[in-house]
Amino acid sequence: MRYIFKNILFISFLLTLSLHGVGLNALNIVNIPFTTSDGLILIDAELEGRPGVFIFDTGTESIILNSQVRSAEEQEFHTVDGIVTMGKMEIRSLWVGGVQLENIEAYSRDLSHFSSIPNNSLLGLIGANIFESEVIHIDHDKNVIRVIQSKDYRPNKSYKTITTSLNEVEDVITMPVKIDGNTYNFIIDTGSTTSFIDSSVKESLAHVLDDKGKKVRILSSHDVSFKNVYSFDFIHLGKLKVLNMEMVETDMSDLINTMETEIHGIISLNQL
Repeated sequence: MRYIFKNILFISFLLTLSLHGVGLNALNIVNIPFTTSDGLILIDAELEGRPGVFIFDTGTESIILNSQVRSAEEQEFHTVDGIVTMGKMEIRSLWVGGVQLENIEAYSRDLSHFSSIPNNSLLGLIGANIFESEVIHIDHDKNVIRVIQSKDYRPNKSYKTITTSLNEVEDVITMPVKIDGNTYNFIIDTGSTTSFIDSSVKESLAHVLDDKGKKVRILSSHDVSFKNVYSFDFIHLGKLKVLNMEMVETDMSDLINTMETEIHGIISLNQL
């Protein structure tokens, strides 16, 4: 299920937050072209002289490198996929969108399950918080990500803007989602191929959920899995009413227990 809003700029594409990253202080606007594969946003980059692509993922707090490109001693981390192991390292040089980032922290893990992307070209996953801009504009009509200082941002007058509040929780961007009269806190994620709802929340909303009787293939930084699909007749993202919103159930308790704010699910921008 995919919603296509022609000439509508949904406000979650404008991540108007102070993203504490590096590299863009002296620039007003940077345009980063992207392509898509399996609903994932891919941007060209060069890692220490090696060209390839990164998956652009607003749900990723830092840079995660493909361990086939760079590997390091592994440590345990809490994620939406549960506890995973990743190696910690430092990147000497990374070019993305014509901007060079130097001496930045990164992690590595096996990303070979992203089979739709040639593994020798997949450098890793990259989050929005590496940019020190206040506005990230993801334009799906023109396939470009614009990194803009807030003082220089001017919305396109041909777009209809739908506003909603956003929060930054431990470098993760969240938004309120209203379901069945109650408001829940969802992570916004460009790197997710579908939307997720935490198991405990799904149980409390069983009376308004429709089991679609099908499974979908889920790609994550951890693995590939197949999960049951459930559908809400509608949900509200700010003033936007989204019909027939499909989600899959997942146990997010490991991630929730490590965060300051309770998280109830993940909204995939690929579905909007």
